[in-house]
Amino acid sequence: MLELDLILGGHDHFFFYKAGKGNVTIKSGTDFRELTFNKIKFFKKKSNEFENLNEKRIKCYSEKLSEKDYFALIDKQEYSFSIETELIKVQKLLPEDDLIKEFANLINEKTKEKFNTVIGKIATRVDAQFLSVRRNSLPISNFVTDLLRIYMNTDCAILNSGSLRIDSYINEGQITYLIIFQYYLDMKF
Repeated sequence: MLELDLILGGHDHFFFYKAGKGNVTIKSGTDFRELTFNKIKFFKKKSNEFENLNEKRIKCYSEKLSEKDYFALIDKQEYSFSIETELIKVQKLLPEDDLIKEFANLINEKTKEKFNTVIGKIATRVDAQFLSVRRNSLPISNFVTDLLRIYMNTDCAILNSGSLRIDSYINEGQITYLIIFQYYLDMKF
């Protein structure tokens, strides 16, 4: 992919950084556990600023500055650019945004009554772990797919196993919209 200077990926299950062959690939992680802050700076050819950065004069220079900071300089025939990448680990230590928190609480309260509606029963503990769901046909996969098929009033429904975000077991008992919503979209109320 030499014609692409920068490839940014999201919703990957890991952070990834690679510079080489005239481009940089950055995958930002998943589930809001990691973010990447990428500062990109373009240079005109033969500018003093570029010449100072390009002391090594190679097509692609990359350096891991620390466990979370990376630097790359890409030298193309027509132009050059640098990318400073900072990996940010999202933690509960980050301050909450009061406005977003208030809005989320309002939406949560409005939906709780509907979400507590019982839509089914599970007679036994159900495996819904990531590895199991991605490798096997499981009752939980069939159940959620049947819900989609019935809701959409179709003869057939197909579910991508990556959509099931449970990664645990579901204990026997009543199933509500809330349980499916939390597990299907990995949202906590």
